Amino acid sequence: MTKRSLITATVAVAAALIFGSPAIAAVDCAKEMKAVDAAAKKAKLSKEDSAKVKDLQKKAQAEIKAKKKDCEATVAEAKKILKMK
Repeated sequence: MTKRSLITATVAVAAALIFGSPAIAAVDCAKEMKAVDAAAKKAKLSKEDSAKVKDLQKKAQAEIKAKKKDCEATVAEAKKILKMK
């Protein structure tokens, strides 16, 4: 590999990691949110936990729409309340 092609490959990988990660995370979060939504419908939760899960669902949807990586933590918190793996 020549020095120029090595630099080009390095820049391409760096750009993919920097710019691609939030979009990829949003896709994963969207997939996980479908599971959370289904579990929330069936779960028997206290009023407080139910309200918290609904708030987290709204927050995660907004983060997914904005393609923010923060959605992973939001989805994880909802899954914890729902006792999902």
